[in-house]
Amino acid sequence: MKRYISAILAAIVAVVAAFFSGYLGWNWQFFVVGLIYFIGGLYLIRNEDSKIGNIIRTLVLSVPFLILFGVNMFTKNLYHIYPIFFISILSVVLAWVFKSQFDKPVIPSIIYGLVLLATTFTIMPNWLNFTLDKNTNVNFEFPNIELADNQGNAFSIEKDKTYVFDLWSVTCKPCIEKFPDFEELSLEYENNSKVEFYAICLPVKGRNYNDKITKPYKFKSLYASSENSWELLNVQNVPKYLVVNNKSAIIYKGRLNDKWYHFYNNINSIINYAQLQ
Repeated sequence: MKRYISAILAAIVAVVAAFFSGYLGWNWQFFVVGLIYFIGGLYLIRNEDSKIGNIIRTLVLSVPFLILFGVNMFTKNLYHIYPIFFISILSVVLAWVFKSQFDKPVIPSIIYGLVLLATTFTIMPNWLNFTLDKNTNVNFEFPNIELADNQGNAFSIEKDKTYVFDLWSVTCKPCIEKFPDFEELSLEYENNSKVEFYAICLPVKGRNYNDKITKPYKFKSLYASSENSWELLNVQNVPKYLVVNNKSAIIYKGRLNDKWYHFYNNINSIINYAQLQ
């Protein structure tokens, strides 16, 4: 009976940890879910117990998360987080295999932990890029939007230049938190006069531009005056990043994929490609 109570407590801890890890981002949630259900499986599965007892305890451990997370995922068609759902199943299965094949599965467990960590920072980010950055509605000319800088000077696209735009709004906290990353990317091209970086603030109804960027970033700031800028750019949410080639065509609209492990839709590769068109 104690082991079944342990399974219930482990299930509660696992569900709480799994859902709260979501605040760290989908990558870390993938890692935490995989790790916690693997450890939980190792703890609850006993070779000296009956197979039925082990099955019941692993079901008690994993089913609550699968139901809660799965219902939310499948009903809302959140296909980008499918790996988080399935890694919990794989981790419990591997825990069972390791316990049945090894008296002390220390080495296999360490190897799995390292593989899980590597997957978290290589495959998972690219899966998110693939599912969230479909690159739809691109390869169209940058629309005629009224843009002005901090001094009110009008801005217009110049041909023969490549532009990288960071779309944000004054109500978007994650947008502001991403400014340092956008700054870091812009500094990589500070000696390239053919590539320019701008943060474009899109208007929000009922809000003014009192929250202008005051920190002295290297990239420049622009402000759209019309609320239909969202529609013209075909953007529903921010932050969103655009790459405009030297023919004034938007060739990329998506996330800021600027890390070395971003193989899919890597924004550096897209910027370099834009200059060659």
